[in-house]
Amino acid sequence: MNRLFAATGFVPKKDIRGIILNRWGHAFVTPQPGFFFDTATRTAPRNTVMKGYGRISFGHAELEGFQHWGPAADQGRRAMTQALKNG
Repeated sequence: MNRLFAATGFVPKKDIRGIILNRWGHAFVTPQPGFFFDTATRTAPRNTVMKGYGRISFGHAELEGFQHWGPAADQGRRAMTQALKNG
């Protein structure tokens, strides 16, 4: 902040009373019961999304149920492979 605002007279000790950090970089799914697993009568939404639509593939951490980098990377890799096959 000092590098950005020092030229305007910004003084951190004087101008900052507190810092609030909100980390919400994207929308996310809050899966309800039935999101992850197929039943005898219907395909789970997760599996429907993972099938893709023509040349469109989806990869997102929420498809694994863990909202962090590892599952996001795994799903991204899966979606990329799927898209290349369908391209």
